[in-house]
Amino acid sequence: MKSLERTESTKKERAQEILDNIKNQNMDDEAFRAAYDFISKGQEEKGLEEIRRFLQNNPKVWNAWFMLGWGLRRLERYSDAKMAFLEALKCGGDSNSDTYNELSLCYVQEKDFDAAKNVLFKAMAIEPESTKIISNLGYLALAQGNKEEARKYFSTVLEYDSNDRIAAAELLKLEQE
Repeated sequence: MKSLERTESTKKERAQEILDNIKNQNMDDEAFRAAYDFISKGQEEKGLEEIRRFLQNNPKVWNAWFMLGWGLRRLERYSDAKMAFLEALKCGGDSNSDTYNELSLCYVQEKDFDAAKNVLFKAMAIEPESTKIISNLGYLALAQGNKEEARKYFSTVLEYDSNDRIAAAELLKLEQE
């Protein structure tokens, strides 16, 4: 019973830590929330305005730089997005696999495949069983023309998640070629 109590206590402490972190980094700020809402609803330009406003007062919040990069990448402004993700890494986002994953997408678009692979492996070191990262390694292999390597990555995704429709579709495409 004590281990269950400790688990509940640990969960409450972790939840409070997350809430404190949000408040300390001003992520409960109206501009921050608005930016996320706009970008997630496909209104990237409005979201970028809000997140830039937030960054003026909070230039060291990695999540804000990540959000800026995310919005820019969705607008296919890969070079600008890359710079935002690199800033996110400098401000503490280097422990988040999504930062590296998003950065890799920018590198792929710029045809900097070595850099893309490097950051995807950093993401894998943080989250080794992420099917999203493994899939992106498959897409990177495809971008490089390495179909056999892509096949291995997409097959690995299906080993982790047999219902992954994206990996299954990519494997089917590779088999039909």
